[in-house]
Amino acid sequence: MTTETPTGTVPRPIVGLVMGSDSDWPVMEAAADVLAEFGIPFEADVVSAHRMPTEMIRYGQTAHERGLRVIIAGAGGAAHLPGMLASVTPLPVIGVPVPLKTLDGMDSLLSIVQMPAGVPVATVSIAGARNAGLLAVRILASGTDALAATLRADLLDFAQELNDVATRKGANLRQKVSEVFADGNGVLRAAVKEPVMSRSEPQQPATGKVMTDPVRYPTSASGPVRTKRGFALVLMTLLVPGSAQIVAGDRKLGRIALRVTLTAWALLAVSLLLLAVNRSLLINIFTNQFASLVIILVLVALALGWAFLFIDTLRLIRPVLLAPAARPAVGIALVLALVLSSGTLGYAAYLLNVSRNAIGSIFAGGPALDPVDGRYNFLMMGGDAGDDRTGRRPDSLSVLSVDAKTGKTAIISVPRNLQNAQFSEGSPMREVYPDGYDCGDACLINAINTEVTNDYADLYPGVDDPGAQATLEAVSGTLGITVQAYVLVDMAGFAKLIDAMGGIKIRAGGWVPMSGYFDEATRTHGMPLGWIPAGEQTLDGEHALWYGRSREYVDDYARIQRQQCVQQAMLKQLDPATLLSKFEDIANAGTKVVESNISSSQLGSFVDLATKAKGQEVKRLTIGPPDFDASFSTVPDFDIIHAKVDQLLASASGPQAAAPVDSMVQASSVGGGLQASSPLRPAAGLPAGLAAQQTPPPSSDFTPVTTTPDGEPITAELLNQLKREGDEEAIRQLVATNGQCAPQ
Repeated sequence: MTTETPTGTVPRPIVGLVMGSDSDWPVMEAAADVLAEFGIPFEADVVSAHRMPTEMIRYGQTAHERGLRVIIAGAGGAAHLPGMLASVTPLPVIGVPVPLKTLDGMDSLLSIVQMPAGVPVATVSIAGARNAGLLAVRILASGTDALAATLRADLLDFAQELNDVATRKGANLRQKVSEVFADGNGVLRAAVKEPVMSRSEPQQPATGKVMTDPVRYPTSASGPVRTKRGFALVLMTLLVPGSAQIVAGDRKLGRIALRVTLTAWALLAVSLLLLAVNRSLLINIFTNQFASLVIILVLVALALGWAFLFIDTLRLIRPVLLAPAARPAVGIALVLALVLSSGTLGYAAYLLNVSRNAIGSIFAGGPALDPVDGRYNFLMMGGDAGDDRTGRRPDSLSVLSVDAKTGKTAIISVPRNLQNAQFSEGSPMREVYPDGYDCGDACLINAINTEVTNDYADLYPGVDDPGAQATLEAVSGTLGITVQAYVLVDMAGFAKLIDAMGGIKIRAGGWVPMSGYFDEATRTHGMPLGWIPAGEQTLDGEHALWYGRSREYVDDYARIQRQQCVQQAMLKQLDPATLLSKFEDIANAGTKVVESNISSSQLGSFVDLATKAKGQEVKRLTIGPPDFDASFSTVPDFDIIHAKVDQLLASASGPQAAAPVDSMVQASSVGGGLQASSPLRPAAGLPAGLAAQQTPPPSSDFTPVTTTPDGEPITAELLNQLKREGDEEAIRQLVATNGQCAPQ
């Protein structure tokens, strides 16, 4: 071991610090501290007189040839090492008795001090390694070279510092005595002789070179200073990793750590800058499979490196030097800082890995999408994949249309029972159904997925989910727009996603049955499994699934409105706090629930758009009530649909209207005609008289129906009693408003 000079060069050692075992180092380190204080290069090694006799003799014989001028030898027990070295070297040898468990070091002291005539060994007190170091300095200072002159000046400064410390202690003692014995003559004489200095007064540093730096050399510091030093080193490692090593440990290690710290800070600053000016690029970097892997490895490396620095800081603190009462406090502070730093980085790497796996499982790796007419159009499907079905049959279909620049959003809901759906230009299914999906009552739009999966998958070579792709093409042709990608949610696993979020909060307009067994012969349901009440509710996964799927006593359009409400509630409640606290559960549930052909390379752009869309008004259109007559889905007029969709998207790209944000469409009891779900401007080609039927959007500030017309509270018991009596019509009237819903 050698010390470094201020210029960074490593001079040859001139003091040899040896001991019989590394267990002697806690005692001998005090000598090393002194040598370091005075800037004397030294070497330290284990040379046992009894276990390494040959090496010990060689060390003593060659010491002067290697440039050593003094040897400090520590030994315990029989303590032969100092004397044996003195017998084979011309250099002065200073012996340090190292105390063992037995005899408290007296045996070592007597063994070293009783050397025979002709073989002198300077001996210090038991465990007096600090004095041994000071004695070595004095021996070196007795020469005539430049080093000796420097050391003599340093020793004079050191002596003055000792004097200053003693003087301050005397002043403090006199202050204490004067506070207790104010009339004592001795105190009065002291007060006349020298002004009293309080501990609270700032103490001026001694002039000249400070040789007892308590941060780097705590052995000479007081107990309170050592405790403060311990907490300070922990805080320095937490705030500026490497700084503790710079001031109190291995400066080379500290410099490396500081370079890494500054680099990490620079990368963090660049990330924050990207977050402000190009958020989508930053998200794309984190969602890219290769880049995210590199980031994970870097975070793990930083976490391990930071943990190593804390361990090294614990070594620098030297807990054995702390007061017994202070050791647990410093230890707890270090552990907390370690968890806060390395633990946070490690957990961030873990979450990023979970996210990386989820993205790889859910999203495709194909080319990025381009906006069409300035918008991205996504088909959102909620499907069942039962044991008796091939593929997923979508029970809910919604197109999410987002302006590529502003994030302004429109949602178009397509009923699952829409007939005669038109396939888009270029769809392989146009060869099978050139005039639309028009094979009768069996050809509902939600049957396309299963039929294509079973019978026409060969028309879609290389497509992962031909049924989903064909359904996307049918929705595109029906609405007269280009739908670029789909997201398919398995409703059987939907409950897991809701539970992972901690549930969703809604305000329900009416009671919703959790339908029981369905009798195919009578086309009726048995006794409900339960009821979801009207009013404010927090739904877990199972109840949210029932809330979105139940259609008993009402039509499909009331169910569509509830499904829209559930989707809104999920998006509204998936805030950063929920996402971070439940990220792993949500990601794991998502891999089992969601399938999509959206390219993972474009996630950053879409997340950025979602952020822009948050808080803006969402335009809505349902291809059915309340926007169209209930019979419209069976005999659709596609010119009207296309005109209405064009009008909706035009309004969603224009200035924001003063309407409630994310307002839900209220179920209409009026049959026939066209009603607007949002304020729309007249569109070219809209049939005459149609625009006149538009009405302002109904308010989402509805009152849940919780009582009968007679004022009796609606309860599950009342509804079940009506069911047992076979009064289906009474139940239908009481739950008629269950299409009303608003996210909370």
